[in-house]
Amino acid sequence: MVGGGGGNNREEADQWLVTSEKLLASSDFHGAKTFAIRACEADPSRADSADYILAISDTLIAGESTVGDSKLPDWYSILRLTRLIQNPEHIATQYRRLALLLNPNVNHLAFADQSLKLVSDAWRVLSDPPTKSMYDRELQLSQIGQFGQPHSPIQSQAKSVSESPMATSFWTACPYCFALFEYPKDYEECRFRCQLCRRAFEAVTMQTPPVDSNGQCVYFCSWAMFPLGVSNHAKASSAWSPISSLFVCPVQKSSDEEATMKAPPRNDIADDDKYVAISDDDIYIAISDDD
Repeated sequence: MVGGGGGNNREEADQWLVTSEKLLASSDFHGAKTFAIRACEADPSRADSADYILAISDTLIAGESTVGDSKLPDWYSILRLTRLIQNPEHIATQYRRLALLLNPNVNHLAFADQSLKLVSDAWRVLSDPPTKSMYDRELQLSQIGQFGQPHSPIQSQAKSVSESPMATSFWTACPYCFALFEYPKDYEECRFRCQLCRRAFEAVTMQTPPVDSNGQCVYFCSWAMFPLGVSNHAKASSAWSPISSLFVCPVQKSSDEEATMKAPPRNDIADDDKYVAISDDDIYIAISDDD
């Protein structure tokens, strides 16, 4: 049927489109979407007409949903985007595509203007960096499930990477300045000298950060709780933890903080412990023994 495109298929597709438009006018958005897809399957040459119906039905269906138990509108679903996406060009491309399909001067179907308003509202939030950062933070907080466990796809992916037995490196954090470092797997549980505060610490394996910093300063946050009681479901689950996964925490840094981050490491703190110093600029590893 898809490849034929004969007269019978074209007539059948036109019938599906008429039915889809009637369902759309009666506010049956799911039914309108179903018959629009059937029209495309019957005759792919009718895909352009079906796209106008699908743009309206998908937008209004997404506009009716909220994130989890919160009242936050799902702006990412309205623009057909992956949640917490950080690519402004992709966001703009999706907005332009939907705006053309939902333009009332071109799309004369019912609810086209209402759908365009939803898309414009989503674009207004996701195209402005401060507003998007605030929305992303509220979105992440709303995804904190029971026992403080976030259910973000990014965090689930980061957890699986950090627990992979095939990993060749591991992440650790300095307990004094809280800076994160990635080292070869062979140096796990060794003592290192922090590249920022110059204090020695033991490299304990931690979660892999959910995003790549790309050389920029990125802040991560985590939630923890002290449970007064634990349910039987939590006891039976080996994945339960009172500490949540890491997630990106948008922070507006002042000029003083940026200057501090760019300042060279201090050398006035000396530890008397053995440590491993790995330099990013050199190809050697220095083993220090100050005892």
